[in-house]
Amino acid sequence: MVLISAALGLCLAKNKINLIYGGGSVGLMGTVAKTVAEGGCEVTGFLPEFFVQRSKPPWICLPTKMNLSTPM
Repeated sequence: MVLISAALGLCLAKNKINLIYGGGSVGLMGTVAKTVAEGGCEVTGFLPEFFVQRSKPPWICLPTKMNLSTPM
């Protein structure tokens, strides 16, 4: 599955498609985000503020933009 995630990220980057996702650095989406960023595209991550406050880094996969959201 990790190879498939990396292939998806590579496909997005080759087609110059930016990524907006949950902002995590682990798991399959972390792999997609890292591959897209390494391909030169913009990666925007969204994380809830409480997640950042409670968690220890690395919780971000070096997105070019990071947005923290507050509860509604």
